[in-house]
Amino acid sequence: MRKNLILGAAAGAALVMSSGSLALAAGGSGGGSNQAQGGTTVEAAATAPTVFACDGGAQKAVKNRIVSSPFTFSEAAPGVDIGIPGAAVSIEGPARGTDTLVVTVSGETRLTGSTGTQDWIGLEVKVDGVNIQPFTAAGDVMAFSGSPTWNMHAATFCAKIGPGTHRVRAFTNLADFDTDDTLGGWIDDYTLSVEKSE
Repeated sequence: MRKNLILGAAAGAALVMSSGSLALAAGGSGGGSNQAQGGTTVEAAATAPTVFACDGGAQKAVKNRIVSSPFTFSEAAPGVDIGIPGAAVSIEGPARGTDTLVVTVSGETRLTGSTGTQDWIGLEVKVDGVNIQPFTAAGDVMAFSGSPTWNMHAATFCAKIGPGTHRVRAFTNLADFDTDDTLGGWIDDYTLSVEKSE
């Protein structure tokens, strides 16, 4: 009986090793190397990105605003931002120095009316009417969604604030870069979350 068990274990090990060899020969190693399959590996040229440091310390306050009813909107004039209803808070800055705000906006979105692939729902967060990072000076609004199906999306922003009362507000717009479509936007079940730290 012991002899049969030893032979059975050896046969099982041989089968596993054989199966592993077949998987490797078929390119199933999971290593992701194109060279093993006759391809070449290409690495993009390294370009140093611009990095904005927005660090904070101990958390001092959290404010959340949640809206569970849909907000629908149409195209406005180019460069015109539309305030997202209920996605705004006032928050106090420090007595002196600066505090850090980390702002997250999440929501279920849908873009309607697009016939191409270059249209999207934009998203910006402003403190006291001024865009906070990430944004570009050219007004290149972050694409929050470009999908005609309902999807949940989120984006995080950061800024430093000084003394006084500050207004944090999320804005949206529609970017129509394709065929001059008549676009519509839909945002539902959205949250504005503002975390203030030292």
